[in-house]
Amino acid sequence: MYKQKILNEFYKELFSTDFKDYASPTQNEKTDSLCDDINISFDDWLVKLAEVFCDDNGYKLMEIKDAIDIEPQFTKDLKREFNHLKEEVKELLDEDEEED
Repeated sequence: MYKQKILNEFYKELFSTDFKDYASPTQNEKTDSLCDDINISFDDWLVKLAEVFCDDNGYKLMEIKDAIDIEPQFTKDLKREFNHLKEEVKELLDEDEEED
C-alpha cells in the first residue's frame, strides 16, 4: 500500500472496521472532529487524527508528519476521505437542524 510502515498502520487505524471489524479511536476521530467543527481545515483535521493515532500506538507526532510529507499519495487519499466525510456530516447536521 504505502512505502512506510507507519502510514500503513495509520491507514489501518483510520479504516479499522474494514480491517478489524471494530472502530478504533483514530477512526472515530475522523467524524468526531467534523461534528465538533464542520469548518475544520483538512490540515487541522489530519493533525487531530495523527495525535489520536500517536497516543494510541506509541508514536511521536513528528514521526507521522514526516512520513506524510514523504508520501503525497497518503495526503491525496485522506483529502478524498475528508471531503466525503465532511459532506456526510454536513447533511446529518442539516437534518438535525431541520428536526429542531
